[in-house]
Amino acid sequence: MDTAEARRFAALRVDASLEVIQALVPLNVGRALKHLNLAHERLVLLNLYQHYFPKQFARSTASPYLAPGNNGYSEAEGEFLQLAGRHLFPMAEAMDADERFDGIPIDPVGVPYEVQDDGDLPYVVLGACGGGLADAWPEAFAQWPTDLPGLDPVVPRGGLDTAKLEVLCNKRGGLFRNVPIALKVCARDTGNWFIDTDDENGMDEMPPWSLGMVETLRVEWAQADPLLTATSDLAKYLQAEPEAMIEVVNLLNAAVTPESRRLALRARGAVRAADDEVSDNDDAEDGDDTEDSDDAEDGDDVEDEDGGEAG
Repeated sequence: MDTAEARRFAALRVDASLEVIQALVPLNVGRALKHLNLAHERLVLLNLYQHYFPKQFARSTASPYLAPGNNGYSEAEGEFLQLAGRHLFPMAEAMDADERFDGIPIDPVGVPYEVQDDGDLPYVVLGACGGGLADAWPEAFAQWPTDLPGLDPVVPRGGLDTAKLEVLCNKRGGLFRNVPIALKVCARDTGNWFIDTDDENGMDEMPPWSLGMVETLRVEWAQADPLLTATSDLAKYLQAEPEAMIEVVNLLNAAVTPESRRLALRARGAVRAADDEVSDNDDAEDGDDTEDSDDAEDGDDVEDEDGGEAG
């Protein structure tokens, strides 16, 4: 660390130093651990800042210390979070938070299943075709501005021959080549965390800050970005040319083969069998509970009779 950096990190005013000291007295075990964890996370974020954006880090004059009364992020941490959100992967606006997040504030970008405006409708209909709305695809189709042909019921149940769909869409050309990708993106079936989750269905808890986790998320977003771009291009085209959705549905129906239909129906049957088994087990448990309850009542009756005779 050169002299300039040393001065930057040592530029803690006397009044701020006194406030830090006062905050640590009295210091119990819980507060000590919280303080150490916070200090560790701040160092991790500053190290990540230097690792991913070395030029910006070297030029920065932002303080790495928290301003008095600030329970969020220091200026230097805020610079890193803003750069990371622009260049690594989407993140929530951490600098608007009065408190620190419990980990990396990832911002999922899963497509909507509710129509807030006209721009959402292509995503909803494509998601319905991909099985995102289960058997409720007719409701989504009914919202489309032009009449659409009926969708083969096995399509949203995984009854597509994906290889055949690729061939048909490539042969059709243009933005129809994006249909297979868009179908998975809109059905949240890509295996990519950013795409397959939304604000309401995200991770149970935020992942912790570390170089390994940030790198994993960076790669994950790099894979998601082109998929989202291809889907967005198709959605804009379908919104501008609503009748083109008819061709999309025709391509999907044409991609159903006897074998893919058989596999989809077999999977559907297995699911129903599993549901029936669960239902049977529940009924059996209810029967056991009823029998136990009857036995208990019979026991109470016998005890009451014995008690009456004894009296």
